[in-house]
This record gives sequence, structure tokens and C-alpha cells, in this order.
Amino acid sequence: MFTTDEQQWVKKVAESSGAKIQKSSIFLSLFTENYKSDPVAALQFGIAILLNKPLFFAVERGTVINDNIKGVAHGIEYYDASDPISLERAVKKLTDKAEKLGFM
Repeated sequence: MFTTDEQQWVKKVAESSGAKIQKSSIFLSLFTENYKSDPVAALQFGIAILLNKPLFFAVERGTVINDNIKGVAHGIEYYDASDPISLERAVKKLTDKAEKLGFM
């Protein structure tokens, strides 16, 4: 069970993230090994699923993505964490794909 403080934290994060995700046309997120254990990321991912947002992930090279996430993602692009331009290219490919699919 959650403590009262934990419940308040979850509610605050869910409300803040939920409002932002609801306003967006897609859910685009960086996906790293840390992402998989981040409670905020888990809440945001769940909210995006519940709001039926198209899911796009820029994935740090070397990060393992499970088949369930691959199955629900509309787009996955890999980037090199040591190369900011690599991340820019990955995000550009994802947003271009979102536009081509009619989500933006």
C-alpha cells in the first residue's frame, strides 16, 4: 500500500502529466535503461496508453525493449547517447513518421 505522501505524489504526477499528454497529438519519449525503472515514466506511459495516444520512442542504443512495447509503438528510432545530433535525427524521423501517419 502507498503512504499518504506517496498517494499525493502519484496524484500530482498523474494530474500534471495527464493534462500535458492529453493536449499532445502523440506520445514521444526517450527510452533508456533508466526509463524502465522510473516511476514517472511508467505513469506517463500508462496515461498515454489509456488516452490512446500514438506511441513513439527514441531509444538509446544498447537499451533492450521488450516485445510488448515494440508491439504497441508506432515508431522506434535508435540514437547514440554520446551524439546529440544522433538524437535530433531520431526525433526528426519519429515526428516525420507521425506526420506521415496523420497523427500530427
